[in-house]
Amino acid sequence: MRLLEVRIRLLSPAIITAKRVERGYVKPLNYVPGSMLRGAILSALYWELRIGADIIEREAERPGLLASPAYPLVEGAKSLPASPFAAECKYCGAIIEKTRENVDRLRRGEEPELPATCPKCEELAPELGPTLRTIYGTPLARIGGVLERVGVRSFRATSVGINKRSGAAMRGMLYDYEAIAEGSEFWARLVVPDYIELGGRLEITLGRGGSRGFGAAVLEVVGEHEPRGEVPSL
Repeated sequence: MRLLEVRIRLLSPAIITAKRVERGYVKPLNYVPGSMLRGAILSALYWELRIGADIIEREAERPGLLASPAYPLVEGAKSLPASPFAAECKYCGAIIEKTRENVDRLRRGEEPELPATCPKCEELAPELGPTLRTIYGTPLARIGGVLERVGVRSFRATSVGINKRSGAAMRGMLYDYEAIAEGSEFWARLVVPDYIELGGRLEITLGRGGSRGFGAAVLEVVGEHEPRGEVPSL
């Protein structure tokens, strides 16, 4: 078993959304779900004849290849989802992050603490009262030494259904989709069993619309870690 760190770069827009509506898919996720990444890797390995149907059946019954969610890479900085001990000031936008302090408190059997007010705003305008709001789950990255919210670049488009017989647009078949922009980058960690050889580079397809050219991506292995190695942090 190996614990690998990988980078993923979109070669075409990817439809990875949180919501399906009557006219299409909207609200792009700001990460790639681990289950989607795992499925994309297994599919690519199978179609490249690097694993057989026996491995696919084995993975369906007893998963050995595991994938974390893939979070955005911004200016080379890794992002991670905010913990319950991170908050953002409603007024100045400062992010207060107290995860390590509260983990230490919990280990000592003490109650966790998170201030209700941004220290900067409390000093300048004490009458504001509580100014912090939770950002639990929002990807954060340390860019230039400052902790910032990060997300994915996306766009919205409208397409029309095409009649396969006539080759013409079909009335009433307009649909919308929101897609993550081409060139977006993510990072993730994989647990790879010994019976799967991933190699250093793999072309995969993520999200919906793969038959129409959406979701083409390249996955590259950039490092290997000890299973009990350092936990990534911001």
